[in-house]
Amino acid sequence: MIENISGLIGPPRTFKKLFMGVYVDGDCGHRSIPSYWSDDITGFLRVNSDGDTVNVAWIKDNDGDNGLTPGVTGIRVLFPDPKTISYNWWDPPTDWGPTNPANPFDYSGHPDTDAKKYRIMSNGEIDPDQTKSNPPPGIPIDGMDTRYFLSFGPFDVPPDSTLKLTLAYLGGQPEGENDEFDDLGINARWARDVYDNPPADGIPDFSGPPPPPSPNMEIIPSDQTVTIRWDNSSESTIDKFSRLQDFQGYRIYRSRSGILNEMEKLGEYDQVDGFGYDFGFDALNPITDPANGKVWYTYIDRGLTNGEFLYYAVTAFDSGYAPTGLESLESSPVINLKQVAPSTGPEQQQAIQEVLVVPNPYRLSANYVDIGWERGTADTDRRIDFTNLPPRCTIRIYSLAGDLLDTIEHDYPAKSAIRHSESWDLVTRNIQAIASGIYLFTVTSETGTYVGKFAVIY
Repeated sequence: MIENISGLIGPPRTFKKLFMGVYVDGDCGHRSIPSYWSDDITGFLRVNSDGDTVNVAWIKDNDGDNGLTPGVTGIRVLFPDPKTISYNWWDPPTDWGPTNPANPFDYSGHPDTDAKKYRIMSNGEIDPDQTKSNPPPGIPIDGMDTRYFLSFGPFDVPPDSTLKLTLAYLGGQPEGENDEFDDLGINARWARDVYDNPPADGIPDFSGPPPPPSPNMEIIPSDQTVTIRWDNSSESTIDKFSRLQDFQGYRIYRSRSGILNEMEKLGEYDQVDGFGYDFGFDALNPITDPANGKVWYTYIDRGLTNGEFLYYAVTAFDSGYAPTGLESLESSPVINLKQVAPSTGPEQQQAIQEVLVVPNPYRLSANYVDIGWERGTADTDRRIDFTNLPPRCTIRIYSLAGDLLDTIEHDYPAKSAIRHSESWDLVTRNIQAIASGIYLFTVTSETGTYVGKFAVIY
């Protein structure tokens, strides 16, 4: 779980070297166990099993309550990246936890003044893990009613400004050869990557791992037949989250309407590696282009009706990522969706001319009100226009993952005031303002379908 936290810092003066903290009293355990909260242990995970710095403060039940609570939870600071992190834990009967004699600001006993509290939060001390294998002196090895305090900073906050924080609350479960801390460390890295997709640029993304890109595709109509060809460009991509070349296979789709949920899967082909069906690609007649080394695959759809318009797409899917429980991801059919009709004559092209989106990209920083493009600054005042439309058509807007966000019916002059244009307020059918990103759209009329894309930058 990734949580954004913000608050107005006042009164109107500058705060220098401000430190923030998160207090956690986990009370880990199963409620059926008497005094389940009395045997917690805590610690600090600096580096995960892949060597990534994660800096996670964690807490768990010491013995797992006979398998009822085997996992661990923890907190990581995602934004802003603090220069100093302090981690301290304690138990009420023994007061403040272990101290470092070499650090004069790591107090023993309770920090009962503001000055002591500030020094505890800013001293950069990381208490030793409370574990059976390495118990701190004088601390019971079976755990206690432990709680911890994760603090971080410093931050300089100008007058009347907002301090924004992003924290990740994480979990870890033992699975196979990996223990709960291996899982916690992997999840900590993935939380960072979801917040700011790799390679990190400091701009929040809040988006998960993408599927492999769709391949380059072409379709060739002939008498009662359509030939679909695509290249192997999807196969060499590296997943930035798992850091693996995780391409698995292709799926071929056909539709008479161009609507995603009405697409029929004609075939699925995957690598022979023990994942999925292991069909292999030999049936697709792979041919290597000697000019550039690309491999091209071919699928032939036969027994069709000449003159009937059909839509085709080829998607790529991956193998998922077992350590995080991520299932296989598939690219959207909208990305390379093409329309064609089998014919005894020359190849037919889609009849709809290019549809333009204005402005593209849409920038939140642009002042569209002053130039008269938008009426106000509310979410519902935002506007893009689809132009060069046929008089009657249906516009469908999708995310890159293929989720239908909204549908607009353009019908001039019955319902639409402008013959060749239709506006959209960037609000989905679920009444949610869309986020920054790239979006796909289709325009479908009785003469064909046009597929395009536009960008939104906030």
